[in-house]
Amino acid sequence: MFCCRPSQKSSRPSAASAPVGITSPQSLTSNPILPLHDSQFVRADFVVDPNNPPAIMPAAGYRVELGSDLRKKDISVHLERVEENSPTFQNSFVSEAHSNFAGGETDPFIISVQTSKKPSNELMALVRTRKRDIHTTIPYSNNKTRLINNLKELIPEINDIQFREIKNAAMSNDLAHLENRLLYKHYKFGVIYCKEGQQTDDQMFSNSNGSPAFEEFLSLLGERVALKGFAGYDGELDVKTDTTGTHSVFTQVDEYEVMFHVSTLLPFSTVNMQQIERKRHIGNDVVVIIFQDGDKTPFIPSSIASKFNHVYIVVQVVTEEENSGDSRISMDSDMNMNSAPNVTASVRRTRTEGSGSRTRYRVATVSKQGVSPFGPLIPQDPIFTYGPEFRSYLLCKAINAERASYGAPSFSLSRTRRDWMRDITNKYT
Repeated sequence: MFCCRPSQKSSRPSAASAPVGITSPQSLTSNPILPLHDSQFVRADFVVDPNNPPAIMPAAGYRVELGSDLRKKDISVHLERVEENSPTFQNSFVSEAHSNFAGGETDPFIISVQTSKKPSNELMALVRTRKRDIHTTIPYSNNKTRLINNLKELIPEINDIQFREIKNAAMSNDLAHLENRLLYKHYKFGVIYCKEGQQTDDQMFSNSNGSPAFEEFLSLLGERVALKGFAGYDGELDVKTDTTGTHSVFTQVDEYEVMFHVSTLLPFSTVNMQQIERKRHIGNDVVVIIFQDGDKTPFIPSSIASKFNHVYIVVQVVTEEENSGDSRISMDSDMNMNSAPNVTASVRRTRTEGSGSRTRYRVATVSKQGVSPFGPLIPQDPIFTYGPEFRSYLLCKAINAERASYGAPSFSLSRTRRDWMRDITNKYT
């Protein structure tokens, strides 16, 4: 389930370090400090060239991704944390014989383990902490104390927790309900249009319209839909009276509906120059895409005042001079797209149809400290071409970014999850 496993060196721990007979936990948050590759993030000694500024200005409290040492052929495009975002308990435990255990005083921990012996001689286990679900397998044993000890060997954070078996069958119903509440079936992402030279959020949010290049980029993201009467996921936009604009951009990635909050499609105020209505929606998005018309003004992460924004994905249009002068640029089709998600809306040309050329984009990301590393990694040649491969890459990057943000200390979901779990453990212990 890991995204973007590089074929070259990697700093991620391997499964070989796990005890014999035990499978390493399937969770990207097992060590949120380590990058997916040792060249993923800009290092502390990075020097900014004023004549060739980066897409994002490195800043304290943020991790910047401008491009790794990997080529596109080393990049795999697919969704991460698949098990954590699937109804695993309902699919693999509810209809199977299993046992539930609860423990923890300040922070609750809940374990579910299958108990029926299988030909593989392995049992599925699901360990819930206040931040994440850990999916793994352990050797079969009819001794439940041994099962818990095997899990403790595998998962250090539960090593000192005393667990108690909960024999009340009603707990499984509550755990299934908890899983339903925590599953994300849709996403909403912000999209901000930024003109060359703009650096503050007031400047960016005050753009009443986007450029032709921005309109073309929106057609890459999804379909423009009329909001009034829209029956899909509305992303908290008004679909009855058009108070949040008349149109937006929508798409679907696998079974997940995605609504974009586009700055130029949200209501523009000629009186309130801070554009509070636009900031109200985009300021509450976890992931925001910054589209820059130029490449001479780096994006400054602190320029947007939002406690909820955790990841910014910066997309710049590449000039014709850059197109012809960079010998490192490789084909997007070089990426491993075998596990890329299905994106339903088609990619349409809006500006260069029939011209024989396709628009190219540079991509960079910046995330707040505490957000776990996520893929797909940005390659050494971070230039992408308008088309389905780039679209899949970008949407995967955005969804994985949001999933990686859920465990950040500043993210309120972990506190809500903890409270819901505590309600269940208090009920049965």
